[in-house]
Amino acid sequence: AILVSSPSIIAERALPEDRRFALGLWGTYMPTGLAIGMVLAPPLLALSGWRALWLTSAGLSALWLVLVVAGLGRGQETPPAPAAPRSWLGDVRLTLAQPGVWLLAAFFMFYAAQWMALMVWLPTFLVEERQVSVATAAFMTVAVVAVNCPGNVLGAWLLNRNVPRWLLLGGSSV
Repeated sequence: AILVSSPSIIAERALPEDRRFALGLWGTYMPTGLAIGMVLAPPLLALSGWRALWLTSAGLSALWLVLVVAGLGRGQETPPAPAAPRSWLGDVRLTLAQPGVWLLAAFFMFYAAQWMALMVWLPTFLVEERQVSVATAAFMTVAVVAVNCPGNVLGAWLLNRNVPRWLLLGGSSV
């Protein structure tokens, strides 16, 4: 629920001049969480097993939920005017009629394909073909995941300086 609603909450709460940067920073949640999880999972698994890992993840999610809910009460003093009722089907049609939606979906599809291919292939390749230890393969995979964080921050910074989105998406894919 937090993941899906976060962009709209950020867009609503951020100052107009900071909105692009704030949304770009939001994009660091996935590589940051994955990197932290990949670093902490082996010791937690060795210490207490998979149940402790799942309970720790659930506890951190609950803590984050509390922080987000607590933070929602701050900022905007007056509630926005209610929007005129609209048909959700009309909204879907309107959205799907926009070429940018399809282009963004294609960029995400290509990024996800690259990402998944690398993340599935890399640990196996490192262990089986390069004969590195499982711990070293895990560390190198974490490094690949973590490098996305500064890339996302740089992308947010560039967006805030009005670099076109198509250029950032295309350049990062290349």
